[in-house]
Amino acid sequence: MANDPLLQRALSRIALATIAFAALTGAGAVMLGALAGHGLEETAARLARIASHYALVHAAVLIGVALIFDRTRGWARHLMTLAIILFATGIIGFCGGLVFLAFEINAWGPQLGGMALITAWITLAAAAICAFCTRQR
Repeated sequence: MANDPLLQRALSRIALATIAFAALTGAGAVMLGALAGHGLEETAARLARIASHYALVHAAVLIGVALIFDRTRGWARHLMTLAIILFATGIIGFCGGLVFLAFEINAWGPQLGGMALITAWITLAAAAICAFCTRQR
């Protein structure tokens, strides 16, 4: 295992930046969940819990995407980059928008962020299909 060439290569800047973003998102999600459990009234706490859940789930997905990013080439890599951007945009828009709503600030974020998350999942599927169809046999 120590001689595995894949493990000996450093991760790309995009992969490392994605992991850093995901880690900060995870930390924020845990803090938001704690706030929802201990410091908000019922409606705001419900919105904060939803935002916390979605942020934590998608942070984990981003870490997985970052770890496979460097193994993709060509169009699959371009689609993977787009998926990363859409996941990050969706997390900020959807989860951030729900936090704004929890504090009674009107926001368009949840709608646009939700669409970005859905598009990110579809783009990730397209990247995987593209990688599968172009791989060496």
